[in-house]
Amino acid sequence: MFLTILHAKAESAGREAIAVDPRNTSRTCPNCGHVSKENRPTQEKFHCQSCGHNAHADTVGATNV
Repeated sequence: MFLTILHAKAESAGREAIAVDPRNTSRTCPNCGHVSKENRPTQEKFHCQSCGHNAHADTVGATNV
């Protein structure tokens, strides 16, 4: 129901709503693409084990979406 309303609202505003699989969005490095649960040492911290990129996990998830 929510997605139906969201798509209708987006269409009426001349926009497109795109569904994104949220799986691993906050475990994937936006710099190098490395995916690992170790990239999330805590609920709020992100530290890429491959390239060393550091950021807030919510920011990383939002960037990847």
